[in-house]
Amino acid sequence: MPFPPRPIITAITACLLGSLIVVASTPAAIARDIVAADPAETGAVVTMASAASTPSSGPQAKASVPGGIVVSRHGGRPVTLFAEGLPVLRRPRPGTAPATFTGLRPGTRYTVMVGGSFVGRVTALDRPSAASRLVVRTTESSDAVSLTWQQRPTAATGGSSITYDLVARSTTAPTMTTSVRGATTGRIDGLDPTALYSFTVTPRNTAGRGGATTARMSRSLAQITGITTTPAPTPTPTSTPVPSPAPTTPAAVPAPSPAAPAPAPAPPPPAPAPVPAPSTTTVYVCPDGFPEVGGLCQKTAAYTYDIKPYTTHSAPVYGYGQIDWNYVWGHCSGAGTSGNWANGDPYCRTPVYGDGAVVGSQQVRDATPTGYTDTGTNWQKRDPAPEGYLDSGTQWVLTVPKVARVVPA
Repeated sequence: MPFPPRPIITAITACLLGSLIVVASTPAAIARDIVAADPAETGAVVTMASAASTPSSGPQAKASVPGGIVVSRHGGRPVTLFAEGLPVLRRPRPGTAPATFTGLRPGTRYTVMVGGSFVGRVTALDRPSAASRLVVRTTESSDAVSLTWQQRPTAATGGSSITYDLVARSTTAPTMTTSVRGATTGRIDGLDPTALYSFTVTPRNTAGRGGATTARMSRSLAQITGITTTPAPTPTPTSTPVPSPAPTTPAAVPAPSPAAPAPAPAPPPPAPAPVPAPSTTTVYVCPDGFPEVGGLCQKTAAYTYDIKPYTTHSAPVYGYGQIDWNYVWGHCSGAGTSGNWANGDPYCRTPVYGDGAVVGSQQVRDATPTGYTDTGTNWQKRDPAPEGYLDSGTQWVLTVPKVARVVPA
């Protein structure tokens, strides 16, 4: 069923970087879209051959590299390029490989000579820039879309001879491709109406490919148009009537013998006697002396300690006092004590005083035994936990399981 074209998606490509910005189409934007470009301009890429030779055998010149021209099939003869107002370029001995001239001015038309003979004129090209303002619209068909975009044709990129590759890609349907030349509109057929596609437009010329411009669908063609493809119904086969058989006279059937009476049913078995309800039941409780704490049967015990009284030892007290004796020969004439050595010689002994003298003694506390703590009044050490108990950090705790106990029901 035909229906008016409606915009699906648009994409704008930045002029310099080739990056894509996908935006929703608005009625105002649709009014500004270019439907088709005028393809009347002649192409800028030319492949030439000499008038005396066929294109398959004579020299050929082509702008097949950006800003350059490649001359092939020159037969090793000198190759010359020149343009008005520019220096003459020569390859006097090009060898057997194609002669490649780079660094040319895109959009400039160069005359090509091989061995002194005119070959043709070729315009040097640059790669085309990416297209912009890509718009994808529905068509009269539910499996096709039309694409329009904008591209400024210049002599430097080939003018209207630029070819555009159109591609529709989907993760759930086959990829569809087509190409157009010299126009800024195209059509892609054979799409799956239920699939989501991304559409790209990539310009190219003989010098290379430009950046790709992409627009992505957010709804399928079936969702946008409301039209779905329904398979044709399978025809119902017509049954051929079967002729009715001729009536036949049934054979006489003897009367059946009277059936024997059925035996009387057996009486049902007596109902079982009811099982008496149990008079007791089993419960699980904590043993005596173990209160239940948080579902656990626990008993606690306070810490116990090994306590030792302080022990001391005697230590000297040092101060100012007599620290030694001083002896001189002869008896004392003043202070001191006189005496005689064993050999009879006289001496005088006087005391020597200083600060390092032992002036008394005192009791000093011994060092704290290993493993004990000084409480200030004695030494103490916590006893090991009793068997089965665990140290909770504040006390000892013994946990036991619940025990079964039979109680009246």
